[in-house]
Amino acid sequence: MSTIYSLSVIGILASLLLIYRASATTQSTKAGKYLLGGSLFIFLFSLFFKDGGLLSMAFSAGRDLAIIGVAALVLNRAVRKVWTMVVAAILLYGVTHVLHFSIPSFFEDLFNFDSKQTEECCEVNSKWDADAEILVDIKSGYSASDLEAHLADYNVSLRPAFTKPKNAEYSEIDDYFAVDVPQEKLAYVEDIIGSIRNSGMAEGVEMNEMLSATPIIEENPTANFKTGINTNDPDVSKQWGMETMKVAALYEWLKGKKPVKKAKIAILDTGVEADHEDLADNFVSIDSDHDSDKLGHGTHCAGIAAAVSGNGKGIASLAPNTGFVEVTSIKVLSDEGSGTQQGIIDGIIQAADEGADVISLSLGGMSTDDSQRAYSEAVKYANKAGAIVVAAAGNSSDDTHYYAPANSDGIIAVTAVGPDMKLASFSNYFEGTIEMGLAAPGVEIYATYPNNGYRFLSGTSMATPYVAGLLGMMKAFNPDITTQEAYKILNETGLETPSKASSGAFIQPLAAIQAAAK
Repeated sequence: MSTIYSLSVIGILASLLLIYRASATTQSTKAGKYLLGGSLFIFLFSLFFKDGGLLSMAFSAGRDLAIIGVAALVLNRAVRKVWTMVVAAILLYGVTHVLHFSIPSFFEDLFNFDSKQTEECCEVNSKWDADAEILVDIKSGYSASDLEAHLADYNVSLRPAFTKPKNAEYSEIDDYFAVDVPQEKLAYVEDIIGSIRNSGMAEGVEMNEMLSATPIIEENPTANFKTGINTNDPDVSKQWGMETMKVAALYEWLKGKKPVKKAKIAILDTGVEADHEDLADNFVSIDSDHDSDKLGHGTHCAGIAAAVSGNGKGIASLAPNTGFVEVTSIKVLSDEGSGTQQGIIDGIIQAADEGADVISLSLGGMSTDDSQRAYSEAVKYANKAGAIVVAAAGNSSDDTHYYAPANSDGIIAVTAVGPDMKLASFSNYFEGTIEMGLAAPGVEIYATYPNNGYRFLSGTSMATPYVAGLLGMMKAFNPDITTQEAYKILNETGLETPSKASSGAFIQPLAAIQAAAK
């Protein structure tokens, strides 16, 4: 319909040229009037078949007719010379054609239509994967070829979105396909999404959004904390969270106790420096491509979750020795710290298939989608494979409800709390729409960094692996504990903070692990 629309606009402008020029020379032409009538009819006809519904059609028609009205006024002023009319018509066609796709419709935003205009499209496009802008869950009974044929006007291509899972029956994640929209058709993303939804072939459709790891870097604090932990790790005094989480008491309780299994924590991030002096003895490799980290974000998170305690180096973790948890890495973010929804979901599937007990996602971003069906299906898959998924709430001082993947079904979301036990100024918060939310230390967190280094960072990215490490310990004593069971324990045993309503309960490892072990 976009070609018909363009031809109708050309026809309207050409008819205005004929009519106005005829008027200027005191001549009359029926051809111009007939052309105008026919072009207007085709114009309205093309809008009627526009994807997005009746209201979307009505508002688009009103907007575009207003633009053409302005064009008519301009042409009326340019009728004295033929060349000025021709130049004006060409310019107006170009402007009208662009504005048809570029001006965001106030009414479409007001009524929360699913799709966006091109100006918004191309701005958001920097937040989409350029090779696969859309993720679609194709209904049983239809194929990718069927949907490609339905979208033939847009020349899109479809391919399976994710690595084939080992246990496809766990969820519908293997029914997803990635839709690649050619560069020249990006202006029609709105129409493509509407067409997919109206086709009856899809269970769900959403954008393949870009996400990032965005810690807040802090200057090195000078405070030392008396954690009371009986360990030889020299920098444990820089870990203020060890005191508020009562880790000294946890270490005492764990003396002589053996776990049921060694739990595996998967860090999905920028990679992890596998041979770091304070990680190597707890690290297991899935793929050597994931075992290095240029940015440092993943290595920092891995140290928070599972640094080697009692080795006389660096920091300590919630595990007093190497017998309780191990950590692995799946690189889902680039060396610059960005990644796609598709890549992150692929990482969740891979972690689940590799036997991860906990999957830690210190990443995210604001989502333009109303629901997170693909993430939720991936989490469902991981849950059935025996993994608990935890994700950062975000660092935008905003409602976590708008940030993926933390807002997805089945995920435990984590906010950041400072040494004063108050919600960090940068942390996203909970407004009652997040099913499972907790708080953990996330301000001035000292942990491992590449090249056998250590560094202070702040962010919900840092709070998340504290919860992941605790969940790993709980899994070590109770391998079959579910996400809902674990969250119930963490919520009930957690401390009330001054901002608990918006931050969630602050984790207390000893009480949680004792409850899980029962």
